[in-house]
Amino acid sequence: MGAICIEMSPTALIVEVPEADHLVGDLRAKYDGVSLLGMPAHITILYSFIEKQELNKLIRYKIDGVVSGAKKFEFQLSKVELFPETVYLAPSPAANFVQLTEAIVTVFPECPPFGGIHDSVIPHLSVLNGHKKYVAEVKEELESRLELSAEIKSRCTHVALYGFERGRWEKLDVFELS
Repeated sequence: MGAICIEMSPTALIVEVPEADHLVGDLRAKYDGVSLLGMPAHITILYSFIEKQELNKLIRYKIDGVVSGAKKFEFQLSKVELFPETVYLAPSPAANFVQLTEAIVTVFPECPPFGGIHDSVIPHLSVLNGHKKYVAEVKEELESRLELSAEIKSRCTHVALYGFERGRWEKLDVFELS
């Protein structure tokens, strides 16, 4: 039976960005619900991925094969951007994140990014999600914080696999870039 990407016990492939916590941690705790459910500050590579129950050694081997074929890279978070109900930090350069997503989807075509609801992949670190009423306020606050503290610099060295079950996200595995 093939892997099915539905929402019973979803998984996600992400790049953790702990360097962003000092700047966005309190805002995420207030305005991004997944923050309080164990999901760290991150840039999504692929969600919704395979159901947690479907994960096995072969799937992990395939993920590792893709991720280990990518080179480690540096990136910055210095620009605040918007989706209709989301305030996010945009990584620069974004191309490496898009390439990782596309490479994973090539191996797992049954798992398009965000269930296939978007036409393109836009890498982002969500700070506010689903609180349309506060978008302008949080955008302004985040821009002010960035201006005072400068950009956030990070290095992508691995992709983490997270799983959601019993109301919490938990790290299940880590796949190293080369």
